[in-house]
Amino acid sequence: MKKILLFLVISVGLVSVYYNYELADEKAAAASASAEQAALLDAELAAFEAELVAKLALQEKETETARQAALDAFQAKLAADKAAAAASTAAYQDSLIEAELAAFEAQLEAELAAQEMMAEIEAEMARQAALDAFQAKLAADKAAAAKSTAAYQSKRANDARIAALMDQLNTKKNWLTLKHNLRLN
Repeated sequence: MKKILLFLVISVGLVSVYYNYELADEKAAAASASAEQAALLDAELAAFEAELVAKLALQEKETETARQAALDAFQAKLAADKAAAAASTAAYQDSLIEAELAAFEAQLEAELAAQEMMAEIEAEMARQAALDAFQAKLAADKAAAAKSTAAYQSKRANDARIAALMDQLNTKKNWLTLKHNLRLN
């Protein structure tokens, strides 16, 4: 039995050595396969990263193109708005100038009408002053004639003379009245 036991121990030892040897071979093969798989994974990862970088660059370029297009559209709209505002401002200023001009013309017409009215009033006042002066002179003439008539009153000579003077005065008065009436008309 010792032999069997020894044989059994040696067999187990040999199996164990063989198993360890096989295990080492498998580990080496697995390590080799794992290295190959890691290299493949690294290559795939590098390719994926390159593809991802390319996609990101394209996406950034598209985004930048879209931003530039939006900026260009905004600047075009801004320019159009500025042009419209300038046109609107010019039209508004034109309307203000026209309104000021119309107000100035109306004021000028009112001032001219007032000047004409003032000239008419001044002319009427001058006519009235002339009439007043004429009437004062006429009253003075009448007073002088009355005084003269009283001083020189004699029966027939004075009556004739007074009558003549009165006729003369009435003629003058009629003439002045006619002249005055002609002036008034």
